[in-house]
Amino acid sequence: MPTQVGTGRLDVARAHDQGVYADPGNLDLGKLAYPHDGGPVTKQVTYTNDTDAAVTLALTAPAEFHLGASTMTVPAKGSATVDVTVDPKALSDGLHSGYLTATDGTVTTRTTLGVYAESPHYDLNLHVTGRDGAPPSYGFVILIDGQSGAGFLAILTSQDHKLRVPPGRYDAFAAVYGTRDTPTGVEQVDSVLMADHDVVVGADTDLRFDARAAKEVRLHTPQPVDRAWLMVSYQRFFKAGDHEGSLGAVDFFAGGNERVWLAEAAPPTTGRLQLNTRWYTYEPLIRARVSGLPLSLSPRPVSDSRVLSPTAAHASPRFDGMRTARVVDVDTADPTALAGRNLAGAVALIRTAAGVPYEDQINAVAKAGAGYAVLWRDLSGGFRPAVGEDLPIPSFVLPHEEATALRAAAAQRTVQMKLQGRESPTYGYDIIEPLTRMPDGLDLTVRTKELASIDTTVNALAPGHTVGDMRMGFISGVGYVPAFSGVTLGWPAGVHRTDYVRAAPGFQYLERATPAFEPNPTGSSWDSAHEQYGQPLALRPGQRITERWNTPVWRPGIPAGSPGIKTGFPGATRTGDTIDLSVSGWNDGGAGHAGIYADVYGGAQAKVYRNGELFAQGGVLAGTLPVGPERATYRLTHDAQRAAASTPYSAQTHTAWTFTSSHVDGDRAAALPLLQLDYQVDTDTYGRADKRNHLLGLTLRQQDGAAVPVATADLSVSYDDGAHWTKVRLERIGAGRYQVHLRPPTEAAYVSLRANGADRAGDTVEQTILRAYGLK
Repeated sequence: MPTQVGTGRLDVARAHDQGVYADPGNLDLGKLAYPHDGGPVTKQVTYTNDTDAAVTLALTAPAEFHLGASTMTVPAKGSATVDVTVDPKALSDGLHSGYLTATDGTVTTRTTLGVYAESPHYDLNLHVTGRDGAPPSYGFVILIDGQSGAGFLAILTSQDHKLRVPPGRYDAFAAVYGTRDTPTGVEQVDSVLMADHDVVVGADTDLRFDARAAKEVRLHTPQPVDRAWLMVSYQRFFKAGDHEGSLGAVDFFAGGNERVWLAEAAPPTTGRLQLNTRWYTYEPLIRARVSGLPLSLSPRPVSDSRVLSPTAAHASPRFDGMRTARVVDVDTADPTALAGRNLAGAVALIRTAAGVPYEDQINAVAKAGAGYAVLWRDLSGGFRPAVGEDLPIPSFVLPHEEATALRAAAAQRTVQMKLQGRESPTYGYDIIEPLTRMPDGLDLTVRTKELASIDTTVNALAPGHTVGDMRMGFISGVGYVPAFSGVTLGWPAGVHRTDYVRAAPGFQYLERATPAFEPNPTGSSWDSAHEQYGQPLALRPGQRITERWNTPVWRPGIPAGSPGIKTGFPGATRTGDTIDLSVSGWNDGGAGHAGIYADVYGGAQAKVYRNGELFAQGGVLAGTLPVGPERATYRLTHDAQRAAASTPYSAQTHTAWTFTSSHVDGDRAAALPLLQLDYQVDTDTYGRADKRNHLLGLTLRQQDGAAVPVATADLSVSYDDGAHWTKVRLERIGAGRYQVHLRPPTEAAYVSLRANGADRAGDTVEQTILRAYGLK
C-alpha cells in the first residue's frame, strides 16, 4: 500500500553521499480487518549513520501515525530505531498514507507509510460438497451484488473456503466439476451447477452447496442420437430504476460424454434469472449390435485432437452401410502378443493401457489385419479418447460395462458384430430450453410435431474442403443468448442433413456457414472470408425450411430479405443528408445470404463518386458518408479478387451502381435504388454445372425497400476468362426474371458472366464475374 504513494524522485548521488539512510524505505502497517477493533499495531524504522559524526534527526509523520520519539540521535557508525504505531480504533475506513521525514537540516530521509482500514466486510464461509460426498477437486463460486455490480470469485480446490465481502444481498452461483483418474490422465466426467439467489450478508455468514442433491440434465429425442455438446448459460438480470440490465452470463460447455447436473434453488426474490440450455445431437455415425447377445451397444468414433469441432473431430475413417465382422479380444494389443494371430477383417477389442498411445494400439491391430478397432478401458463409465493422426481403420469406443460384457461373450464363443456406418449424419436435433429458475435437474422429451425442420446442404469451394455451419439464437426480451451461439459443425462437403429445431414464441435463429477448417492466405484455419449469414428465422412447429450454402454465383451485393443495416445486416440507405452503406463483398447464391464485409485477402477496392468526382474510397463498401442536400448522381464501384488457393470461382468481380439521390425528410432511413443481380444455376457439390446443357437464371431487383420498378437486363457470357464475350438472348419469365439455356464448348472449364440492368428512373447496375462457376 505505501507504494501507492511513493517516496518521490530518487537523488542517487545525495543518497550515497549523505551517509544516513532509513530501512525500510516503505513501511506497510497492514490491512486492518473490519471492525478494526484490535490493539495498536507497531512497526519500526531503523536509521543507520555511516559517517564519523553523530546525527540528531527531527522526526515528523501524519497524525494517524504515532512516533515513538520526535527526535533521535544516531551515533557515528551506528544505528537507532523509532517505533511507528497506528491505533485501529481511531482510523476511518480506507487507505491512510504519508511520509515519515527525518532531517537535521542537511541530512533528510523519507519513508513512505501506509495502512488500510477495511470498510465494513464480513466472512462468507463457503461449504461445498461434491457429488461423491467428498470435497470437490475443482470448481468455483461466483458472488454478484445486483445493486452495486460488485463481484467475487472463489476457486474451489477443497471443501471449505472463505470470501471477505461487504454487506449486501448477493446472487451466488456454484459449479463443481467431477473428475477421475484414467490410464492416460485426469478426465472431467460431470459438471454440477448450483445457485442461491438471495444470500444476505450483514454479519459473518455460512453458505452451503451440496452437489449430492443435484439431478441430471437429460434429453430424449424421437430418433437415436449422439450428443455433440450441451451448453448451459446462467444469466441474472437486475433492475435499477426503470432499467433492467444483465451483469453478464456464465456459460458452460459439456462435450459428448460429460454429464451435467442441476440442483434446485428457490426463485430469486429480486431481479430475474434466465437459465438457458441447448443441446446439439446428431444421428450416430456408428451403430453396433451383436447377434444372440442381449446387449445394447453405444459406440462413438475416436476423436481427432487436431480439430476443435465436436462433429468433424473424428480421426476414424467413416463408411456408409452395413458390415459384419467377428470380435477378437486382443487385450492391450501388444505387438509381440499379436504375432501370428489371425485378425483378418476382425473387430479388435482393445483395452487401453497406461502410457501407450491409442493410435499405437490401433496401428498394431491394423498391421495384424484387423478391419475395425474398439477401444475400452478398465474403469467404469464412458470415455472419449482423442488421437493426433488419421487412423488406418474405422475405430470407435465402447463404455466399460458394454465392453466387458462383449469380452466375456467373445471368450465363450465366436461373436459376430453388425456395424452400421454413416459418412455423415442425415439428421440432428437442435434443442433449446429456456428456464427462469434452477430446476431439480431437467428431463426433457421433445416430439417431432413441436419442432421445425431445416434441410441443410453445405457445398465446398474446392474438392477436399471440410465445411461447417452454425446456428445462433436470440430470445425476445433477452437478446443474444450466449449459450445459443452454438459450435460450428464440421462435415465433409456436400452433405445433406435435416435439423429438427425447437420452435417457440419469441425465439429467433440466425444461421451461418463457412468452408471452415482449411488454411487460407491469412494463415488462419478458419476461412472467414467466405463466411455467409442467413436472415433471422422465427420458426413455427411443423415448418420446413431449405438452406443451401456455398453455392455459385459469388458476387457483391445486398441479399433479398435483408432487414437493413440499422439491424446489423447489409443495406444502402439515406437519412437526411447522410448515406449509410453496408454492401457485402461476397454473397453466395443462396436466397437471402450475406457474406462478411471485411477485405480479408486485401484484393478489394471500393469507390464512391459524386457527380463524376471521387468522393470516398476504401477496401469495402461500408461506412457513413455526409453528403449535401442537393440532388446528385452517385456511382459506387467495387472491384475484388479471390485467392485461387481458396476457390477457383468468382476469381475477379467488378460491380458498379449508378443512382440519383437528394435530401430525405424526417429521421427515417430510406432505401437507395441500388439494383441487385441474382443468379440461379444448378451445380454439384463443388460448384460445377453440366457442360452439355444447363439453365442459367438471372434476376434483376431493387434492394428491399426501394420502390422504383426495374426495367431491362442483358447478359453476356465468356468461356475463356473474359477474352471474348458473347451476348445471349434472355427469355423473360416474370418481372425482372430471365433465363437462358447455355451449351458451352467442350473445352470450356468455367463460365464468366457480364450482366447489366436498369430501372425506370435510369438507375443502373453493371457486373462482371470471371469464372462465376465451373463446368463438368
